[in-house]
Amino acid sequence: MSPSGIYVGLPLVDLQAIKTSLIARITNGDLTSISGASKSSSRNFAMSPQDALFEVNYALGLLNNTGPARATHFDVRRRTGFHPA
Repeated sequence: MSPSGIYVGLPLVDLQAIKTSLIARITNGDLTSISGASKSSSRNFAMSPQDALFEVNYALGLLNNTGPARATHFDVRRRTGFHPA
């Protein structure tokens, strides 16, 4: 799965708040519906908390300059001809 970058460009404080909220949703479960006294309410999320956490971690990695690897060690060997003993 490739990240879409929906959170790229947000400030660090916002990314950390989103990440904290997502972790709480994952560990505590989602409240998606509630009903009682002939009233009900429900909430649908645009993406699963796991997918959103993946996106937030991608944005944090870019912000911290520790983004995803650009090439594997196999690619580096092929491109540079370097083969350690």
